[in-house]
Amino acid sequence: MNGYKKIGTEEFMLAIMNVAQEKLFELYGKQCVMIDSTDGTNQYGFQTTTLMVHDENHQGMPVAILFSSRVAPEILVSSFSAIKKKVPGFKTNFLLSSDTNSFPNAWREVFGDETNHLLCAWHVMRNLNLNINSKVIQYKEEIRIKLKIFLAETDETSFHKLISSFIETYEAKESSFVAYFQSNYINRTKKMGFLL
Repeated sequence: MNGYKKIGTEEFMLAIMNVAQEKLFELYGKQCVMIDSTDGTNQYGFQTTTLMVHDENHQGMPVAILFSSRVAPEILVSSFSAIKKKVPGFKTNFLLSSDTNSFPNAWREVFGDETNHLLCAWHVMRNLNLNINSKVIQYKEEIRIKLKIFLAETDETSFHKLISSFIETYEAKESSFVAYFQSNYINRTKKMGFLL
């Protein structure tokens, strides 16, 4: 692709945003834009990346879709740049995505640094569950329940008390998981959208 040296000529990309989606993006995207990718959903091995917004009833609506041979910052930057050409002054308060740097880094490169990145609770819980299964020896179900409780907490003071209690309770019993949790999430609680 011209202007995008890191995108090879053999790579596939198709980004779609129709006029109705553009209007929905402008109308509902000011508060929050959500982005997610899936793979392995078609016989060609293409990745599908969807940009969504939600209306006043919190119903999600796709506003752009990208089919590509891979999801990488350079692919996302080219797609986001095409969107910005359609909606040049667009700004959103929050970008909600899975626990990856590709989405927020590409978004900020195109739309600026003012957007706050939030972690999708479903992806956070999925990552935690994977690590519970691989790192927790004895207290798997108990830890799952505790995590769900504090991940559902919307009061920031209570949230931090629950985290402190969780760490204190399991630091000696399940040190491997607690170390993972502390290194991956403890300094990023502001990215957990349920505290808004």
